[in-house]
Amino acid sequence: TSVPITTVFTAQILYDGYPFANIPGRVMAQDFFVNATRKYGKRFVFTFNVYPYFDPNLKLDPESKHECGYAIQKAACWEPHCLGVDVMVLARKRIEALTKKKDDRMWIGEVGWSAPAAISLRPDMQACT
Repeated sequence: TSVPITTVFTAQILYDGYPFANIPGRVMAQDFFVNATRKYGKRFVFTFNVYPYFDPNLKLDPESKHECGYAIQKAACWEPHCLGVDVMVLARKRIEALTKKKDDRMWIGEVGWSAPAAISLRPDMQACT
């Protein structure tokens, strides 16, 4: 059969290990990917949800306690070096580091800037309006 098989991970697994997070008791993404690609081969599709606004480098605008125009601009654009695009490029590089292949399928499950703010967003950025 050629039906694709996937599971969705947040992009956070790109930052908590190389090439993917493997943290016992929390997430074993790298082990999962090794096993899934071994078992399903080309049928397996790497899928990531990309929420650039969780980037820890985003800050409120200077001199502001609730505005974040620069952060929104950096997180919501679709040009090279915008956060979402950068995460997608990083994901592709990590897949290649894991499988040693350039042609594994990758899907983006969700992309966005949550409204209202997610509870898990850093407290300073929750004030962003």
